Amino acid sequence: MAEPCIRNAMIVTVDAPDTVIERSTILMDRQLIVPLMAGLGLLALLLVACGGSQAPAPAATPSILAPTATPPEPDIHIHYLGHSAFVFQFDNGVSVLTDYGQSHAYGLDSPIYDVVDFQPTIVTYSHHHPDHDRGATFHTDHVLDGLDALTLEGISLQPVLTTEKAREDNTSYLITYMGFTILHLGDAQGDISRIGQEDVRQHLKEIFPEPVDLLLVPIGWTQHIIQEAEATVALLQPRQVIPIHYWSPEEKANFLAHLAARNEGAGASYHIQEIGSAEYDIWIDGAEVTPIQVISLEPAPFSPW
Repeated sequence: MAEPCIRNAMIVTVDAPDTVIERSTILMDRQLIVPLMAGLGLLALLLVACGGSQAPAPAATPSILAPTATPPEPDIHIHYLGHSAFVFQFDNGVSVLTDYGQSHAYGLDSPIYDVVDFQPTIVTYSHHHPDHDRGATFHTDHVLDGLDALTLEGISLQPVLTTEKAREDNTSYLITYMGFTILHLGDAQGDISRIGQEDVRQHLKEIFPEPVDLLLVPIGWTQHIIQEAEATVALLQPRQVIPIHYWSPEEKANFLAHLAARNEGAGASYHIQEIGSAEYDIWIDGAEVTPIQVISLEPAPFSPW
């Protein structure tokens, strides 16, 4: 018998769950083909013997695919109704409706879709301008505005007074669930528009001392504030951000273009995701998120999760 030798080997592997196949040295005689089965993985070896002719290739074998695991339900399901209105649905059954204002308020191109007969557990209002409060009535004892705070079923809603036109005329809500923080700024454009002033920057850092996991930042107002909105994001350093309160799709497109330009020319780091949907799911796993994730949602009709 000829001495064992090693020549070229061609390895094709279809992996299966919990199966690890390591490359190893293989010694064998001339023109020997060894098929190996490992769990659901199929390993075929084609070997060329030393000094001999190439062995015939085995017939192609269909891949064996492991079944795809069903992803777990998200901890928080978000639906963007439009403008500043959201429905947050938590996995414990609690829901929060924010700034449920009039659709196309002031005749502008900013729709807010109806929740129809949906009854949220909690309703929050940053203030009561028409684009933030349509005067709807809900069957709940938990309607929050001003300095109203609430902790319910492990969900904390804490008010932080910010400014639109008059000092502290707006309530930003900090929502916390399982350590995950959501900051809905509401109409804080008065602070945002003056972000270049050191006293305003210092004040915002005092009232929002820690980076939040998700920031909902208004990008439209009675004047252009796109650059100032980006500067506010850069100051607060959230892990994720959703642009809200824009008066037309073009205004949001301009904001995203500004972020992209900042990436190119100013060394900023924004990962822009245009989801193309009103839906966004969050799994709370404590994983670090870098760079800042910018989530662009599209308002759409609502159906309960």
